[in-house]
Amino acid sequence: MTINQLIDDYYDWLKQQTKIIQQGEYHEITTPYLDFFNDAIQVYVKIDDDSILITDDGYTLSNLETVGVQLNQTRMKTIQGICNNFGVSISGDILLIKGFKTKFSSILHFFIQCILKIDDMNLTSTGRSISYFLSDVTDFFDQNDIFYIDNPIFLGRSGLSHSYDFSFQRTKTKPERLCRVINNVNRANLDNILFSWNDTKPSRKDNSELVVIYNDRNKIQKGMLEAFKNYGVKTVSWHELPNEKGYFLN
Repeated sequence: MTINQLIDDYYDWLKQQTKIIQQGEYHEITTPYLDFFNDAIQVYVKIDDDSILITDDGYTLSNLETVGVQLNQTRMKTIQGICNNFGVSISGDILLIKGFKTKFSSILHFFIQCILKIDDMNLTSTGRSISYFLSDVTDFFDQNDIFYIDNPIFLGRSGLSHSYDFSFQRTKTKPERLCRVINNVNRANLDNILFSWNDTKPSRKDNSELVVIYNDRNKIQKGMLEAFKNYGVKTVSWHELPNEKGYFLN
């Protein structure tokens, strides 16, 4: 099968696995993406003339608190930064996003990406991780004079936009490198990243690469690293990062 056929199959799977139930003025959408409890992520959509409102009804932040993540000022600053990158707002403990109905696909896509990114903080609770992993990686790049563009967004073949944590420019000896950082190597992150990359790659240079930096201080689900490599994605663990410094240098 060609990559275009694979992507089309993925779209079909997404549609088949997405369930919709109307609850009053909202539509509950159950997605095939899983949170760290292995429960399907649900969002709620309200349609009002030409505009839409999508909310998580407070579940994302509530789930973090359930597993012991203290939503202190530092972590909320990190969460706010993630939300800003995806155009998502925080109202109390509720995540929400507003927009025009004509942009529904992109808005829903960004909202789910935002939830998955915040959900990835679940192993930063006291006693399990001192700091949020993305901050560790950013500090490493800064301390080693590795120049990057943070939070770049690229348009995919589908017309959807995809957010990455870093990009490193193409040079005479190195290709363009896009980068995603994940705290937890699990199926939800795998599916999200591979979909974004396979949708983005056709619009980039032929030799553009994707690298995933993962936190090997946390448990890694069996088979996930192999799956990344099978799709041509380079993986670098936190402890391998110093040895891979040259890969990121321009």
